[in-house]
Amino acid sequence: MHNQGLMSGMGELWSSINKSSIDVIEINAVDISPKMTSIAKGNLSRTNGKINLLQQDVLNNSISSNTADIVVSSFGLKTFNLEQLTKLAKEISRILKPGASFSFVEISVPPNPFLRLFYMFYLKVIIPIIGFLFQGNSGDYRMLGIYTSKFNNCKNFQRELTQAGLEANYQALFFGCATVTWGKKSGKVTEPISS
Repeated sequence: MHNQGLMSGMGELWSSINKSSIDVIEINAVDISPKMTSIAKGNLSRTNGKINLLQQDVLNNSISSNTADIVVSSFGLKTFNLEQLTKLAKEISRILKPGASFSFVEISVPPNPFLRLFYMFYLKVIIPIIGFLFQGNSGDYRMLGIYTSKFNNCKNFQRELTQAGLEANYQALFFGCATVTWGKKSGKVTEPISS
């Protein structure tokens, strides 16, 4: 099975994919950041399948159309604006095989006002302090709360996926502190005929 890891970061999902029941032949791990791609090289042992690290813009990538069995991403959506989410949905539709599936999860703003107050304080204040104490850098972590506030949840992306012709579902997780959209491309996967 050919898996596409979009906004793959440091390869955090690879060990989970490896432990799953998915029979992975090859992973195309796409990330625009040279730093993330460099760190990901050190995590290549996390899967039994072949991993191709592609330092590319996911919105303008070299993956062939109709080749992916699965597209997955964790926590890579929040930095995208609506126009970019529209382009991303079209790219996912382009690279997925007919009948193939996708899943995207992202931290989100919980709808409950009481929980939202404490959760956003945690993201905007506590996480940057922890980042400064353990990494000497609070700037990158400070952006987490800003991006999450603007992104809100996966509902807009679910809508864009649907408009791109995909079957897309939406679910809130952990009382809305995270949300997920998943689904598939319509059509039947045709297996090659063996002689």
